[in-house]
Amino acid sequence: MNASTTDSSNPVEKSSGKILATIGLWCCGLFVLLLILAGISHPDIPPVLIIPILAIPPLGLIFGILARKKASPSQKGRARTAVALSFLELMLVPLGSVLMPALCSPREQTNQVKCAANMRMIFLAMDDYAKKNNGLLPPTLGALLTTEDITSEIFVCPSSNQERAPGETGEAQAELGQDPQRYCSYIYVAAGLKLDEEARPPRVLLYEALSNHKAGMNVLYSDGTAEFLPESKAQQMIASLSSPATRP
Repeated sequence: MNASTTDSSNPVEKSSGKILATIGLWCCGLFVLLLILAGISHPDIPPVLIIPILAIPPLGLIFGILARKKASPSQKGRARTAVALSFLELMLVPLGSVLMPALCSPREQTNQVKCAANMRMIFLAMDDYAKKNNGLLPPTLGALLTTEDITSEIFVCPSSNQERAPGETGEAQAELGQDPQRYCSYIYVAAGLKLDEEARPPRVLLYEALSNHKAGMNVLYSDGTAEFLPESKAQQMIASLSSPATRP
């Protein structure tokens, strides 16, 4: 009776051992996949996702250890692999927390440069507009889409949540002015003023939201320069503006 009971339970234990080992290996693979996706999506990973990601290697280790106890000799290799990979991932978690900011930093720096280049392109369009309108700057940034050789893509910072205004023509893309929260990353503070490139100090023409970049924001001045200001200086600059900050 005992022998038959033992024999009948062995297949169940073998099966459960195989399942546990498979789950452990899947945990290892899922952890690597989530790290890759987190790395290519955005440097600012929501905290609510960090805890589940970090919990995966311990789960893989637990399933691997349980699998080693229940798996048949032929299946223990899979269980050992799950344990070894999970243990390695646990060792890599502290290293990853150090390396991830360093890996994401070059991308953010590239976005800052691209954002500043967008502002300089906007200034060229403003300058051309002013030459045609007695030195006056446009009433809105959206007006540049219908009067100058510029596209709506220039109004979007690559680090922001805004998107390019749709449309095949400047007139169609002028929807920018109808929904600036969605289609424009920049805050325009020089509507209708005269463009004075010789003004000292140069006047702020537009800037971006502090939320676009981690440590500051880009600012466009009346002499055509775009400068990245650290957060503390950026806040002082915003507070010192005499004109109300308005989007286009």
